[in-house]
Amino acid sequence: MAYFQDDYSNVYGSRIALLKNGWQFRVNMTHISDEGRFLFPREWGREFLYTFQKRERQDGYRNVTAWVVDLGKQHRLKNKDFINASIGYGLYNRPEAADAARNKYAMPANSQIDLDLFYHFNGSVPGLTLEALIVCKRAMGDTYSNPNYVINKVNLINYQLILNYRF
Repeated sequence: MAYFQDDYSNVYGSRIALLKNGWQFRVNMTHISDEGRFLFPREWGREFLYTFQKRERQDGYRNVTAWVVDLGKQHRLKNKDFINASIGYGLYNRPEAADAARNKYAMPANSQIDLDLFYHFNGSVPGLTLEALIVCKRAMGDTYSNPNYVINKVNLINYQLILNYRF
């Protein structure tokens, strides 16, 4: 069994962004055609698609259209620390979860909301960042009353508090 089974896949993306007074508003779209399955090994890191959201992957799919709308703001503090805040909403229209040829990981179509807050300690402790992430995913596609299509995939809320230090 090989990870790459198709010779190619066609992925199209677009973004419209508005920037004003430190605010950033973006409307993003990605379409993966039905010609070949989009494969991106997780060892390579995150996918560089406009519709990337944390805790969401588009690897392993054919015939997918994804939309993400997000709003973000960066605010600098007097001590050189700064805060980043963003909220995003995504719609991921995928083939049926039971269609293994088009949906490698049996993930139903879903919607996702992210709330991501960063505090960068640039003035007080350079390299230290505190992140609070909340992700809510809801199934939009048929799950066939099968828990394998739901558990740890959709109909969940994920809360994370992450402390990173970079040298």
